[in-house]
Amino acid sequence: MLRTLGACAMMLAAGYAAADDKKPDPPKGEAVTGTVTLDGKPLPAGTVTFAPKDGKTVAAEVKDGSYKTALPAGEYGVGVAGPVVPARYGDPQKSGIVVKVAAGKNEVNLDLKSK
Repeated sequence: MLRTLGACAMMLAAGYAAADDKKPDPPKGEAVTGTVTLDGKPLPAGTVTFAPKDGKTVAAEVKDGSYKTALPAGEYGVGVAGPVVPARYGDPQKSGIVVKVAAGKNEVNLDLKSK
């Protein structure tokens, strides 16, 4: 009985160790940082979504008006969502916000208007 419990505990520990090795890879590409303001005030919380014409969208968390991520160089439609953000900004394909990410560090500040 003790052998069985010991074997189960070892297998469980090995499973947890293996799970730690499978952390998601950090986003690859060019550094993109910026601020998000609504009517000139930092957005307290939300999400910025970058959508290329073809490829995978990337979302970045906004905290205290700032965000950071990494994206391949190219052109992106940008959407912003959050509790106080007008719905018109939510869809990166329809928000009207388009940015270009170049090689190296990029600063993309987004100044949204409530009206």
